[in-house]
Amino acid sequence: IHHQPMHPHALQGHVWPQALHTPPAVVHSPNPFQPQPFAQAPMGLTAVQYQLPAAPVQHPAAPNQHARPPTPQPQWPDEAWHVRAAPSGLFGSPPPTPRMEQVWKYVYDFKTRCWTPVRTSVCIEPMPFSEGANRTAHYMTDQNGQMWVAKAHRTPAPKEDVFREVAMMALCQWFATHYNARNPPKRVTFVDAFVIGRDSGQYMACEEWMPGRFKKYNNNGGWRDLDRNTPHAFAHFTYAFSRGRCMVVDIQ
Repeated sequence: IHHQPMHPHALQGHVWPQALHTPPAVVHSPNPFQPQPFAQAPMGLTAVQYQLPAAPVQHPAAPNQHARPPTPQPQWPDEAWHVRAAPSGLFGSPPPTPRMEQVWKYVYDFKTRCWTPVRTSVCIEPMPFSEGANRTAHYMTDQNGQMWVAKAHRTPAPKEDVFREVAMMALCQWFATHYNARNPPKRVTFVDAFVIGRDSGQYMACEEWMPGRFKKYNNNGGWRDLDRNTPHAFAHFTYAFSRGRCMVVDIQ
């Protein structure tokens, strides 16, 4: 989301509240952005509100007398093997497949402005299959065998940044719902996203994996590709619908 700092009604900044120390449960939260009241915003538009939940404390459990069978290892897409084989030096022989690990999965509910932590198992490919200016993208498979993309920051970043990225995805979907309700020629959707917290202290933003090539049509610097109209029409809609408070760009 590209905020318009020069607009008189633009967001003026935010203060991150401290994490709540609560057990795994629904976490309610105030608004961290501290904007001016959105009294004139249509349809009750409000800024994304969320509070970072602290990682729940794990208590030692009694020994399990009935051990679970081994979790089946994921089947990575073909292109992943080329990336994973490169550093091995074995001329195409991939390194051992990573094992499943226990993580905390944080799901954001835009309607209630709440984060819900759930303990789950995932398998994350250590070698990225794609890299951007700020983040690397890794294949991830959950305990049900579904493929996801886990994005990690190249340099250590505050966990608030990761939670904010996923919260903004929910806000983008909210804009898309109102945009699609006006029956445009082409509809706009955003993939589901959530945050995972690893026991190592790393937080990653995860979204649904989709095959294919992706092309960017605009950015927050004013550049745009005129081959398509829908990305720019949607960006303009988000600016007008929020009365100049937000603009969704970097659309692919």
